[in-house]
Amino acid sequence: MGLFDKFKDKEKKPKLNEQITAYKNMIELLDVDADTAHKLNRCINTPHAFYEEHAERYGERGIFSDMDDDTIIWLGIVDTLIEQGKMFEFDYSVELEDFIYGMQEINYNHLVLDEDGLDEDSDITKWLKIISHEWLKFGYIIAGMDIDSDSYCVFITTSNAFDKLVMEAEKTGHKIALAQDM
Repeated sequence: MGLFDKFKDKEKKPKLNEQITAYKNMIELLDVDADTAHKLNRCINTPHAFYEEHAERYGERGIFSDMDDDTIIWLGIVDTLIEQGKMFEFDYSVELEDFIYGMQEINYNHLVLDEDGLDEDSDITKWLKIISHEWLKFGYIIAGMDIDSDSYCVFITTSNAFDKLVMEAEKTGHKIALAQDM
């Protein structure tokens, strides 16, 4: 890393107030109840206080109080969605049985999960692609939030909200994409 590379990275990173606006826009696009929206807004507005309330959970991810606000917010959103049953975190090597269980946990829209179409010898990316293709017919997409790990943090969203969520995530310097592409 050269002397000026440090400054280049700083220029690329969005300003915190721009990120906060994008995070709030994301909350409006996510299909969450009032309690979850309140928790997410607390995370965005007071990230270090939110961190202190959930220090154990952050610690499990290797995140400590000296972490920047942006990381605390992004992972706070992920963990709150998981806690509220709106997202499921899968290991990249998940077994089919566990994958089906996780998808049923977040399937609050009661979309049909055709287990017969999923090959046990396949992997999560192929299963996600098959299900996403089926659910797109009903206007839903299985999206993922990138947390820089080998995990798949997936959630269900409408196809109408998906593109907007992708753009808002980009404004924060993070990534939301089709889950199978994570």
